[in-house]
Amino acid sequence: KFTADIRQPIKMGHYGVALRNHEQQVIWAWAVQPLRLEIGERELSHTFPMLPLRPGPYTWLAALYEEGDLVDWWDCVPEMIVATEVHQHPQEEWNAILNIPSRFEVDGRR
Repeated sequence: KFTADIRQPIKMGHYGVALRNHEQQVIWAWAVQPLRLEIGERELSHTFPMLPLRPGPYTWLAALYEEGDLVDWWDCVPEMIVATEVHQHPQEEWNAILNIPSRFEVDGRR
């Protein structure tokens, strides 16, 4: 959730958001345009059915443009810390971005 204090109406806006890992690699990004926002405090919310990330620090970046001109750019702090059970390879060099549990079977047996 991001809160924006809109001081002038946004009529032909563009809103973009990105989630980055500790290496600044973009993990997820999304945008909407055209976007209209009236004056006042506006809450911009995103809901995810799941966010299967590996444990660690992540940062959010959000930007708002009006008719192609930058209105504001937010490198959000504090970092978002993902603290969850690890569903990854035990060796760090084989860990990936996604942290999804899986079931392993041989010949249909666990």
